[in-house]
Amino acid sequence: MCDLTVETDCKHFMEARLAVLEREPATVERLAAANELPDATFTSSGDLKITPLDKAVPDDAETLTQQIYSLLPHLKITELLLEVDGWTSFTQHFKQCLTGRPGSRGSPRTIWTSAPGSICNWRRSLPAGLRWPLRR
Repeated sequence: MCDLTVETDCKHFMEARLAVLEREPATVERLAAANELPDATFTSSGDLKITPLDKAVPDDAETLTQQIYSLLPHLKITELLLEVDGWTSFTQHFKQCLTGRPGSRGSPRTIWTSAPGSICNWRRSLPAGLRWPLRR
């Protein structure tokens, strides 16, 4: 069994969290006034400048990451979309815009080759106010 000290009473937990929320802003304010914030300074114009974090991934982990990636298959998004379309027959429901007829033979490759680029271009053509919800 794991020996963790965890507050199980909700009321006590909330009281402790509220105490932290009341105490910490005052601590930050005091440190900022004394220009003693760790890894942060104020510029001459009054902006807060935070020191970037150091690399947290050890070099051995980077090497392992590259080894793992080398084991994975290298595939194009088009090939993946075609494989999924083979399972689902999604593109059989597509019709030609001008004629309304079903797509011609070989059209799934055409669709899945052009769709990612069309989607990117379509998104760029939207007004900025409509673009932000599409990032999620």
